[in-house]
Amino acid sequence: MINELREILNKPEYDIRKVNDRIMICYGNSNFYPEDYIEIKIYENDYEVCEIHKDITRTGVRTNKKDDVIVLTIVLCKRLYESDGGDIKIARTIRKLVNEEKIKEGIVLLKENLTEDNYSLTSEEKDKVCLIINENKCNVKFHGKNLVENAKLSRGFVALYNYSRSLMEITAIYNLLSLNFNFSYEKKELEDIYIFGI
Repeated sequence: MINELREILNKPEYDIRKVNDRIMICYGNSNFYPEDYIEIKIYENDYEVCEIHKDITRTGVRTNKKDDVIVLTIVLCKRLYESDGGDIKIARTIRKLVNEEKIKEGIVLLKENLTEDNYSLTSEEKDKVCLIINENKCNVKFHGKNLVENAKLSRGFVALYNYSRSLMEITAIYNLLSLNFNFSYEKKELEDIYIFGI
């Protein structure tokens, strides 16, 4: 399992090692007992994948399906350690344009930096990050759940940009994992984990 994780994660910043009955995945200069890491607990007949943040443990799954464990672990690592959520300069420019009521220019910038199959500016659409504008406030939704609620337009546009970039990231990750593993997760499940967490 460690070899499969190393092959897909494939960055020198990852520290992946077995410690007693678990596999710990850390990133960067962690001195190996970091505050944030991904852990796979190894039991007699199955595994449990957890995301650890200081003293908070979030359990993702307990299963005997090795490929499911590997896939969830990779998605969590990519989300925790590698997700950029978009270019901060572009996000700031979008915020500035919307604050200056140059919404059309902001939309042009979105279109230049996103793929239109990942977002909607007009209505709630299936499998897209959606900006829903109500007068001078807005909501940003994905899979029927609010990401941002009752926000200023500038915040909504930036959230739409950032979450749409994250959706583009998980789509690429899902496509890669589909080629390498036989797992039981639906794409929607992994998108929700990547966007909302476990």
